[in-house]
Amino acid sequence: MGNLFLDPDTGVRLLAKGGVKSVNYVFASELVEWSQARPNALTLVFDQCYARGKQSEQMQEKIRFFDSHGVHCFAYSSHAPFLFLSASEKLADGARTRLIKVTGLPEWRFVVLENRRIR
Repeated sequence: MGNLFLDPDTGVRLLAKGGVKSVNYVFASELVEWSQARPNALTLVFDQCYARGKQSEQMQEKIRFFDSHGVHCFAYSSHAPFLFLSASEKLADGARTRLIKVTGLPEWRFVVLENRRIR
């Protein structure tokens, strides 16, 4: 299985409220499952599920969630935010490095787990 791109209407929800699925969002637990099932692939999610003025804080919360479940994650912070996930740390780090190099996007827009050493 290869890479996966998801574009839910609003983005990623950490907790399932009532367990009701919707095209409006994808649950973080689903992303963990899909990432672990495809250890040599990336999952990219368009994620607009942030409260105004709290994007950075809430991105860190999501990144910590994925890290605690063994999934490596980084985010791209902008008016069009994305999450990048992989069960492979090497693959996730390589994708981030390549994106910065190839696109010329500013490195500071890429959000990684706080207090994590970048290779």
